Amino acid sequence: MTALVLIAVCCACAAASYALSRFAVLPWLRRRGVLDHPTVRSSHDAPVVRGGGVAVVLTVLLGGAAVSSAAVWALYGDPPWALSVLGAAAEAPPTAVLTAVLPPLAAAGFGLIGLIDDFNSLSAAGRLIVQVLLSTALAVCLTVTGGMLGIPFGLAGALSVALSLVLAVNAVNFMDGLNTLITAWGAIAALWLGGAGLLAGQPLAAAGAIVLAGALAGFLPLNRTPADAFLGDVGSYAVGGGLAVLGWLVWTGGAPAVVALAPFVVPVFDVLLTLCVRLARGENIFAAHRSHIYQRTRAAGELEHEQVSVLHLGAVVLCLAAVGLVPLLPASLGFPAVLLTWAAVLACYALAPRAAEALRTRTGGRA
Repeated sequence: MTALVLIAVCCACAAASYALSRFAVLPWLRRRGVLDHPTVRSSHDAPVVRGGGVAVVLTVLLGGAAVSSAAVWALYGDPPWALSVLGAAAEAPPTAVLTAVLPPLAAAGFGLIGLIDDFNSLSAAGRLIVQVLLSTALAVCLTVTGGMLGIPFGLAGALSVALSLVLAVNAVNFMDGLNTLITAWGAIAALWLGGAGLLAGQPLAAAGAIVLAGALAGFLPLNRTPADAFLGDVGSYAVGGGLAVLGWLVWTGGAPAVVALAPFVVPVFDVLLTLCVRLARGENIFAAHRSHIYQRTRAAGELEHEQVSVLHLGAVVLCLAAVGLVPLLPASLGFPAVLLTWAAVLACYALAPRAAEALRTRTGGRA
């Protein structure tokens, strides 16, 4: 029964996200002239509407409010309208209320920063400062408030949460350079964290994850080549922030750390490796570029956006599947086996540009 309800929620959110995008958000953005014009970093040749992630954020907020309210009602006996979350605070554990509201609030907060950047480009320093402030506020909610969610509270705990949120938001934003790549990854990551939340006894976190997965699935058809719209900073920031908070909630619910980390391994590796390589070469790390592994893979093999997206998702799925080694092996071997598998997957992923180029050369044209 629970599975059927979650499937219905996911489908409803997908339909809502698609309808909002197609009939409201995209026409509004076109009228406002919010277009992504090709730059050195871009992988498209003509202006495309950016900021389509507004529909994803709205779906997450509205769907999250409805689903969380209904879930609190079912679990704690309060009526299923949005304000019941506040009304349930007296009877529901504070952790339940925080678990319900933090993911959509994180997505909306970071999405708002991205929306401002989509309309009026912020400086790199300005973006970082606002991200750090919001991440710090969320870290306080996750740690200092009595340690309600089980994260070791204090300065070290708060710093860990804040830094992870900033890293996740920017990593997802940097990886949002090809059609469908981050939209599809975000949906898979949300489904994974939703399932992990259920198994870890975090039904409200799971519900929020399913809402996000549905919202991204609804936007996916509009993000396929030739794309009608891009997520924009509003979408990529919201996805990164929302998923990072969900990861922390899943971990505090009792899931192993590798479960919460697994969806982030490949994109964070791509970003950090690219950053280190550019620093070693003495390049300006704030300048636009096409140095990410996924960008070089597409260029080397003359691949379509969706082909690279499938390759990226394949690496992500292998990292997720590796987590299954934990219950199959003795405790002393399970986690090392996962880490070794991740290292092997990342090594193959890092070699993808060379493999794509070799395949294109061998076939005498497109890979």
